[in-house]
Amino acid sequence: MDINFNILQVYQSKLSYEDFRKIADYMEKKFGIRLSEQKYLLVQNRLYKRLIANHIKDFETYVNFIFSDIGKEELDRLPNFLTTNKTEFFREYEHFEYLTKFVLEKKNRRKFFIWSAACSSGEEPYSIAFTLEKVGVDYFIFASDISLKVLDIARRGVYSSDVLKDIDKDILNNFFDVYKKDDHKILYRVKSDIRRKIRFDQVNLYAESYENIPEVLDFIFLRNVLIYFSREVQQKVLTNVIKHLHPAGYLFLGHTEVIFNLDLPLKKVAPSIYKLNR
Repeated sequence: MDINFNILQVYQSKLSYEDFRKIADYMEKKFGIRLSEQKYLLVQNRLYKRLIANHIKDFETYVNFIFSDIGKEELDRLPNFLTTNKTEFFREYEHFEYLTKFVLEKKNRRKFFIWSAACSSGEEPYSIAFTLEKVGVDYFIFASDISLKVLDIARRGVYSSDVLKDIDKDILNNFFDVYKKDDHKILYRVKSDIRRKIRFDQVNLYAESYENIPEVLDFIFLRNVLIYFSREVQQKVLTNVIKHLHPAGYLFLGHTEVIFNLDLPLKKVAPSIYKLNR
C-alpha cells in the first residue's frame, strides 16, 4: 500500500482484463454470481473508492492485495461493493396480495415461518411483516443477504421519508416511529416489536447447504436474485432452497425469472409463485 498518492493517480489507473477476470472468477466460484464482460466498467468504477479507502494507487496493486493473506477481509467484502441492491417496499405488490390470501386460508396455524432470501436493505422482509401484522397472525421472518453492508441497514430499520413516500399512510402510522426530524427530512424506524420478529444474517446462496435457515418454512421469497446466476447455479440454488420449503408452502420468485426448463419438483400456482409438486 502506498500512502503517498493523490486521488488523480487512482483515477488514472485502469483495471486490466486479466485482473477483471480474477475478480469475476472469484465472485462466481465463491458466490455463484456472474460478472460478464459487460460489467467491466461497473466493476472498475465501483472499485475506485476501494483503492482510495485502502490508499492504493492502481488496480494491479489492489488486486494483488485482496488475493494476499493480508487482504482477506477486503476480499470477503467484495459482494458489498459489486452487487446491486435494488429494492423498495411492497415491490411486485401482487405477491403481498397472494401472501394475504394464502395466510388467511391457513389462519388456524399457530405461527408462520418465512425466509426473505435476498433481503437487501430490508424493504422486502418488513413488507412481509406488515402484511402479516395486518392479517393478525404470529410469525417469524429469517432475512438474509450476501452483503453485510445492506444487512446493517436492514437491522436498523431506519428509512427516510423519500424512501417511504409511496407507502400507505396507515402502514406508516401503525408500523413506524419517527426516528429523527429536522428541517430537511424525516427519518422513520420500524417499530421494535416488529423488528424483534425478524432475524437478519449473511447467507451465501451458492453454499452447499444453509446451516442457519429453519428446516421447514411456510413461505420463501427468492425474488430478483436468480437473474445473477447461470442456469446451472440457478438449479443448484433452487434445489437447496426448496429443501427448506414446507410440503404445503409457497415459493415466490421475481416476475421476470423463468424456471420452466430447470429440473425441479415445482408447480406454478400463480404468476411467479410455486408449490412443491410431490
